[in-house]
Amino acid sequence: KGSSSGIKEGDAVISQGFLVGTLSQVRSDNSDIILITDFNSLVPVVLENSRGTGLLRGGLSGLSIEDIPLNIQVQKDENVLSSGLGGQIPAGILIGKVSSAISKEGEIFQKALVFSPVDFSKLEVLFVIKK
Repeated sequence: KGSSSGIKEGDAVISQGFLVGTLSQVRSDNSDIILITDFNSLVPVVLENSRGTGLLRGGLSGLSIEDIPLNIQVQKDENVLSSGLGGQIPAGILIGKVSSAISKEGEIFQKALVFSPVDFSKLEVLFVIKK
């Protein structure tokens, strides 16, 4: 779909109820998506229980949340949701679960690895959430 269907750049794209990306380029009848697994994708997120915030980034090693304040107790299997900060992606879209937290001595932020149940290599049916 494209702009003739009322979608715009930055709209969230979901599959199976999980965030998989955002529209990066929209033409009249088709669109491009930047997946959350892409290194250039940055999504503001919130951890459901601890309410810690950070930025979700993709990459070769998988999904990770960067810039989580050290005073936040990140819990394994805690749900990761879109935070709505920045206004592009609505708040509350499920992304996955925390698989582990990483904090290094001397760092001012911690990092968390995220598991998404979506198989990004087999995406077929996608839904766009219009703003």
